[in-house]
Amino acid sequence: MPAFLFDLDGTLADTLPDLAASTNYVRERNGLNVVDEATVRTYIGDGARALLRRALAELRPDNAAIEAAFATYTEHHRTQCTKLAKLFPGALRERERNMYPVISSWNISRERERERERERER
Repeated sequence: MPAFLFDLDGTLADTLPDLAASTNYVRERNGLNVVDEATVRTYIGDGARALLRRALAELRPDNAAIEAAFATYTEHHRTQCTKLAKLFPGALRERERNMYPVISSWNISRERERERERERER
């Protein structure tokens, strides 16, 4: 069965508003002011931990602080991640035309993260 794998965030859907909401949630929890979406966009790249390292740079966080921020971020983002996201115009046109099944790398990443969490709990 033909299929294609894609990265949903920023590829087929504008997820910046949700990323900004979760990032600002963490910033506020760490005593920092909220920043606008344009600023959050500059934090994006290389995963959530890198985003948080950039978002909390004013605090010069160590690895333990980043891990705590990551836990806060992922807990918040689980319920936030689809509240404001919108598909880009024509995002699913190719899929609809060819009827390819869709596998999102975000779902795969989330499953890998869940596996890591289960391993840490053991």
